[in-house]
Amino acid sequence: MINMKKIFTALLLFFSTNLLAQVNTEVFRKEFSKDGIFHKINVDIGIIKGNTEYTTIRPSYRIDWLKEKFHNFGVVSYSYAEDAIKKRENRGFVHLRSSYEIFNFLYGELFLQKEFNEFILLKDRNLFGVTSRIQIINETLQIDSTEKLEIYTFLGLGAMIENEELKTKPSKETTAGRLTSYFSLGVNVSPNLLIKSITYYQPRFSNDKDYRLLNESSLNIKFNQNLTFRTSLRLRYDSQPPEKVKPRDLNLLNGIQIDF
Repeated sequence: MINMKKIFTALLLFFSTNLLAQVNTEVFRKEFSKDGIFHKINVDIGIIKGNTEYTTIRPSYRIDWLKEKFHNFGVVSYSYAEDAIKKRENRGFVHLRSSYEIFNFLYGELFLQKEFNEFILLKDRNLFGVTSRIQIINETLQIDSTEKLEIYTFLGLGAMIENEELKTKPSKETTAGRLTSYFSLGVNVSPNLLIKSITYYQPRFSNDKDYRLLNESSLNIKFNQNLTFRTSLRLRYDSQPPEKVKPRDLNLLNGIQIDF
């Protein structure tokens, strides 16, 4: 049973982690205790403010395959919305990642990603990257005789090749190398209450004034082994967006998660 003390602690941590984005797909990371194949379905409903403002529905599917020191996973997500006048959102992505445990604190990773987002004029974006993932903290803090917090953090550092095609007039296509780095925080307030936050920083190698920031944090309340309520806050910032596109987007989503 989750008590009010734990809920207050969780909410405080949830909103404080999002402050990192002001000075600044790990959100897809999940820990497993055994090898095998696992599936997850999310259905989020929420409010988006930024380049577009409306109510949206966002379904997603994820598959994990774990075998010995390998952890492979894939995520597919799509968002579409419209109001009484016209279409208001149309975006989606596919993300594939393979991780290998070199030591118990160090992982090597390869990833591929393909995405589009009509409302920031992104017609097509393709990524290929190599990263290292280092576990910084893995601690259990005993609050009192019955309460404890499990905290873990990871730091990622690597490089990626990015190919983008923008839906501008005329259309614009670029290929560039970027640094990709992230900081990930997870807090198990109880077996039924989990906080996760990930902040990315991705500057262009040839121009450090061209960079992207992304923070996504989630609060997960688990009702049983298969059903979880999830609320998430996502902030994206682009230092050099296409013309007539705002540099930042803020998404607040609520939904359910089904594991099987």
